[in-house]
Amino acid sequence: MRCAVNLLLMAVLFISVAAQAGALVVANHSFESPVVPPGSNPPAYPVVSGWIELDMDPLGYSQNTGVFTNVPYAYIVGADANQLAFLGGERGNALLQDLSATYQEGKNYRLTVGICVSGYTPFDPNGLKLSFYYRDPNVVEMSAAQTPPPSHFTSTALEDCSVYLPNVQAGAACIGKPIGIAISAAGPMGGYWDLDNVRVTEYPLMPNFTDDSIVNLADFAMMAADWFSCDDPFKDVTGEGCVDEQDLLIVAEYWLRDV
Repeated sequence: MRCAVNLLLMAVLFISVAAQAGALVVANHSFESPVVPPGSNPPAYPVVSGWIELDMDPLGYSQNTGVFTNVPYAYIVGADANQLAFLGGERGNALLQDLSATYQEGKNYRLTVGICVSGYTPFDPNGLKLSFYYRDPNVVEMSAAQTPPPSHFTSTALEDCSVYLPNVQAGAACIGKPIGIAISAAGPMGGYWDLDNVRVTEYPLMPNFTDDSIVNLADFAMMAADWFSCDDPFKDVTGEGCVDEQDLLIVAEYWLRDV
């Protein structure tokens, strides 16, 4: 009976912690500002409100970063609202943002961006880099992930790509500082990326379901038993509602690591 009580208490604890997970505010996350002026040809504008634009345009016209209208210009499936952002594929072009939220000890973070390639320009063989950073006072990168190459994407539908920042440790220099996110080009000149629906999630759970201080096959088996379940906050590591491949990626991140 004591074991059953302990399991119940542990489940209640994880349910309570899962409730703390949630989306953080990303300014102009859907790139709806500024509104592209009606009648623009092409229907695009070289400004992205709320973001720091790093633009390699040698003429200074900001032709590598901006926003554009989805319909009738592109018809990109999965776009959030009416506009998307474009980002030139040359290394050095980037969109950065310092969020109002700050890094917290013991928390995990995920940055997700809807991505596709422009169907109107040739492209390079490299992917984008998604990253978390903080300022001290210069940019200090904490976690980064490369997306698949452009050949992996279509020009007609967005695909979500993510980077994770697991478990901010006690005493980390980033604690209390604004969460920085960056979407950076990584190739030679030529080609454009299309971006939309930038999301940052903060979650406190560790994928150690057996409470044995290590993430191993036993934890994987427990997750597999609830695969695609949307009513079990105990296994929903990201706190987004369902046990899916995003949670599995975090299990892989912690595989055979003490937690």
